[in-house]
Amino acid sequence: MECIVASTKTAARALGWEKKLGTLEAGKLADLIVVKKNPLDDLKTLADRKNIEYVMQGGKFVARQFASDAGIPEELMAGAWVCCG
Repeated sequence: MECIVASTKTAARALGWEKKLGTLEAGKLADLIVVKKNPLDDLKTLADRKNIEYVMQGGKFVARQFASDAGIPEELMAGAWVCCG
């Protein structure tokens, strides 16, 4: 959990962006990913596109897992990252 907090909340605070992102709160940007497996069990699951179920940007779902074994296509993952959002 410390790694996730460091790459989201702490990184946003370090950049001076904590009012817009870094945590899930009303009024913030709501850029996030929804994953199938618990990253607290294995942090590497966040790097596996096959584990990503949904991508949300600006509070709207912009991509979801497709039937493909490859997971969400790379072009739809642009801008979807764990850090600061």
